[in-house]
Amino acid sequence: MINQDPRLFGEQEVGPKQMNRRYFMRALAADQILPGRTCQRELIAELAEALAGRGRPLLVYYNHSCNQAEDRAWEPAVGYHDPDKQKFARNLTDIVGWMGERYKDKIQAWWFDSPYLPA
Repeated sequence: MINQDPRLFGEQEVGPKQMNRRYFMRALAADQILPGRTCQRELIAELAEALAGRGRPLLVYYNHSCNQAEDRAWEPAVGYHDPDKQKFARNLTDIVGWMGERYKDKIQAWWFDSPYLPA
């Protein structure tokens, strides 16, 4: 499985939990928020191409990764704890927007988990 190979993320030794919570598929918008958190490979494009070869669509799961204070560096960087959630919302839409522009119709569907709800 892709999530279990730390080599996908460069020289950093990380396990499945860190990859799921603290590292992103390639998304330059995320690197602008907190540098060094994305892999170098075009995993989304690779997955989309492999699935298309089998006649299957790619569904992308997106979670803002601000759950249960597991990522103490990402949460303040993305603006999760700010009283005004504009920075948080802008950062999330920048990441998803970047992915949409980059991968276009390679992503056939999105699953957004843990939505942010304004107070």
